Amino acid sequence: MKVKLIIWDLDDTLWEGTLAEGDNLHLSEFRAGIIRSLNSHGIVNAICSKNDFRMAEEHLINLGLWDEFVFPKISFSPKGPIVKQILDEMHLRAENTIFIDDNNMNLREVEHYVPGITTLDALGEETDSILQNILDENSH
Repeated sequence: MKVKLIIWDLDDTLWEGTLAEGDNLHLSEFRAGIIRSLNSHGIVNAICSKNDFRMAEEHLINLGLWDEFVFPKISFSPKGPIVKQILDEMHLRAENTIFIDDNNMNLREVEHYVPGITTLDALGEETDSILQNILDENSH
């Protein structure tokens, strides 16, 4: 599979904790680094997160990550239609896209709305190694 786009959830995916609940958030430095590296190797990163847009934007700016993402879709809306919309707007195929989320229901919903997409459980043990493999395969 030739990955062209990775769509990220934020809470308990890019960072531990829930932004809207005022948690003390802990950024996954590994995933932040992967996002930066993927961008420098031509793999685009987007956001699909159920959050307050301004709060998420501000937090990502403070982390120095806001400019690493295209098509940030941050709202309290169902993720299936939003991920489909991102692919439509970017003119990309589901087969070239990965969606990462910590919520199994969101993963199944996206698979329903976007047949052929690859989904990864953000809490799965293999997720970071899969991301590293994608970076390695695109670093030659």
